Order: sequence, then structure tokens, then C-alpha cells
Amino acid sequence: MNKSYLILILAVLASLLLSSCQNDTPKSKPLALATIHPYELLLSELLEPQIEVKSIMPINSSPHTWSPNPSDLVLMEQADFILSNGFGLENPIRPQLRRHSTKRFQISEIKGIATLDHHHEGEAEHDDEVVDPHVWTAPRQIIKILDKLVPRLSQVYPDLADTIASRAKNLNLGLQELDSQIKTERAQFNEPGLITYHNSFAYFLRDYDIKLLGTIQSSPGQEPSAREMSDLGTTIRSNNVKAIFVEPQMSRHSADVVANEFGLQVLTLDPLGTQ
Repeated sequence: MNKSYLILILAVLASLLLSSCQNDTPKSKPLALATIHPYELLLSELLEPQIEVKSIMPINSSPHTWSPNPSDLVLMEQADFILSNGFGLENPIRPQLRRHSTKRFQISEIKGIATLDHHHEGEAEHDDEVVDPHVWTAPRQIIKILDKLVPRLSQVYPDLADTIASRAKNLNLGLQELDSQIKTERAQFNEPGLITYHNSFAYFLRDYDIKLLGTIQSSPGQEPSAREMSDLGTTIRSNNVKAIFVEPQMSRHSADVVANEFGLQVLTLDPLGTQ
């Protein structure tokens, strides 16, 4: 056989083998990121299994105390879409989020989504940090988010547009049913009030007319002072409080101290939906 023909045949075979190997290698799914676990759950409802969904912040971490690893930033480079909250919640990765603004949808950009003041002493004041960032903790707020998020997702993933719309409709109905159920249960109580670990349920409490009696930590991650503990004790006695709520992402030491002193139950109320 002519040597040149043999080289050509080998080249063709090599090309066919390479093509076969590439076809056998499973392609990775498109990646959609959420900065926190609640939004990961929301994206999962709308996009999985066709799209891989991950959270940048680990499921058991608090956005108020978390710091990123290099691998977290690599995920942002790989993602097709990033859902963030804004309102100062993701300050440790603020520059990276801004760099990826073309593929990011930020909740704070939804007009009128956050209306409650929320500022901790000692924190830097930015324009997007003077309102309460915990908009995901109330069903009515999630309904507002869905209304703006779905069109954006349909632009990013046009082949899934019909699927996303259908899933969003079902999710919306479920949230409305949940809202009705909470209102029904709320009606069974006369002027209810809560003591939470930090003020992360303001939208939920507002929507269902529940009073926030006090918090263990006035600022997330900062243990209460002796004066704050004394004031909290006064609130507990005057309102006949039976329980206080802790967050699994935070140390419960101060809550245990208060509970032991006043004979209270310690219950978990997780703002990130990890439990």
C-alpha cells in the first residue's frame, strides 16, 4: 500500500475514534447559581433536572457571617445564570457579582420588593442596605419575585420557557394556598408575638400581623450585651413568653442562657430553609 494512503487512512481512523470518544463523554448540564439556599430551592423548582442548580453559599452557613472560598468564585465563572438577593446580603462577593452583572438577576432590582427598614449599628450604610434584605421569608414576597424572575429565566433558557412557565404557575398556586393556610392558623391567636434570634422574619410577621417582641442578637453574629439581655428579660416577663426561636446557622449559647433563666422552650426557626 502506498505510504501516503496509509497515513491518510490512519488520520481518518484517528479522527473517527476521537469523535466517538467525545460523543461517549456525557456533556455537563448548564449551571444556574443562587447566592443562598432559599433561592437555590426556588431555581430547582423551576429548572431541574434539565439545568444543574447550586448555591454559592453552603447550605449551613449564614449570609451575615460567611466568607467565600476560591472554588465559590470559580462557580460564578462557569454559571449561565446567577440569582442574587442584593440589599447588602452578599457583601463578601459584591465585586464578583457586579462583574457578572450581565448574567445576574438581583432581587433588589425588583421595584417595591423591599419596604421595611433594616440597618445594624456598626455596619456601613449603602443605598441598598437601608431596607430589610430577608424578602424570601414570606410567601407573598416569593410570588412577587416569581413574577419578574420567570421572564428572565425564559430568556436565558428559551428551550425551557414553556416548562418554566408551567412550573411557575404551579408554584404560584402552592404559595397562595400556603398564604391562606397561614392566615387561617394565625386567626386562632389573639395578638401573637415572637422572640427570634435576629430580625430575619419581618416580612412574614408584617404580612400576618404578628408582633416581633425582641431578638437575641440585634446584629447577626454579635452576642447581646448585658443591657440587651436585661431588656430582653423584661420583655419576656411582661409578655408571658413561653419560647424563643434560634437559627441553626448561629450559635445558640445566648438563647440557652435566656431559656434557662426564664424556663423557656428553645425552638428552631430557620430563615434559610435548611431544616
